[in-house]
Amino acid sequence: MKKFFVIFFTVLIFATPAVSARIADGEEFLPICQTAETHGWEIEWHRTPSTLSLTPPDSTENILLCVELNGGVILNGRIYFPAATLNRIFIGIIPEEIPEEIQEDDTPAETGIHGKLTRVRYGENTAYIFGSMHAGRADWFPLHPIAEDAMSRADIFAFEIDNTTDLSERVLKEIHALMTIPDGETLRRILPDDILREFDRNLQTYEHLGITYRLIRHLTPAALLHEISYLVLETLGVERKFSVDDYIENYAKTNKRPIIGLTSVLQQYKNVFDIPLDIQVYALEDFPDFETWLEFLDDEEYIETYETQDIEAMRAVYAFDSPDDLQLNPYVELINDRHLNVRNLHFSNEIARLLRETKEPTTFFVTMGIWHILGGEGGGQILIRLENEGFEVTPLWS
Repeated sequence: MKKFFVIFFTVLIFATPAVSARIADGEEFLPICQTAETHGWEIEWHRTPSTLSLTPPDSTENILLCVELNGGVILNGRIYFPAATLNRIFIGIIPEEIPEEIQEDDTPAETGIHGKLTRVRYGENTAYIFGSMHAGRADWFPLHPIAEDAMSRADIFAFEIDNTTDLSERVLKEIHALMTIPDGETLRRILPDDILREFDRNLQTYEHLGITYRLIRHLTPAALLHEISYLVLETLGVERKFSVDDYIENYAKTNKRPIIGLTSVLQQYKNVFDIPLDIQVYALEDFPDFETWLEFLDDEEYIETYETQDIEAMRAVYAFDSPDDLQLNPYVELINDRHLNVRNLHFSNEIARLLRETKEPTTFFVTMGIWHILGGEGGGQILIRLENEGFEVTPLWS
């Protein structure tokens, strides 16, 4: 069972929610960046203290807006203020000045998600590599000050994929084909009898999540596990809409920084789902009932170790046994190879290429699933690969 859950946390694909107004305690909140840009104002973020500097059109005089003192909230990487506050600002009423004691307090709290932040240097180029989780909780943000500071230094943001890419109809059709069983077949028809019996019995325990066989009968086994894994995580309060990736991506967009991907969206889906069906059926060989899955995630502390950023505990949770001790079915063996070797090799090569081939001095902020950079007994070896190739690798998280 453990190997399946390691896989889930390395292959989850993330989505970007749309910007919109929020309602809290009966009060309307609006996104400050979008509102300012709509009115032609320039906006600049100051991390310490958490303050926005707003410059009206055709003016050099700034308005300082402190998030805490002016009722603002940071949600999923975006900053919201009460609509009443913004209405006053954009008709020329300046809010209260930030108290002197807050202006002088430039010591951030040393808490938050640091993502095992590591600096990699080559000549005048730098890459800050941050380990994310492709789902999360609203109270994980802002990130640890050391991560927020690295983000503020970045010229370019890189992710496993560029989630801002407009997908063509052809690519969307290919993705759909990867995740669905060919016409004329269904999930039950492709599963061996012994796997089917256990699957049918345990599938019933997910009906309270809205999962019925009728709804999932055309999903491939890999796609089914992918979707159910998110639903189980949401039961534990960890949601895709609060992914760490989204928070960082929204920061890049807000600050108008370029975003690139280390691989294409289609290739990412192929890594996860382009597996022959006669091998995929073994993904459901140990398909658990809902309570077992939920208990496993709780007991193994997958979420807690990331939330507390206990790297050693995380390594232990994600650790793989020695090859001699593993008894893998064909699906797990293939998917492990893709993630242990193929994807990690590709990502490390892409980071190396960016650092070596970028002519102008450039700082990158690279975000990827933390499993790819844990090292040691658990997870990927990307940082080890880069260090072995002669890059200057410096841990910043301890």
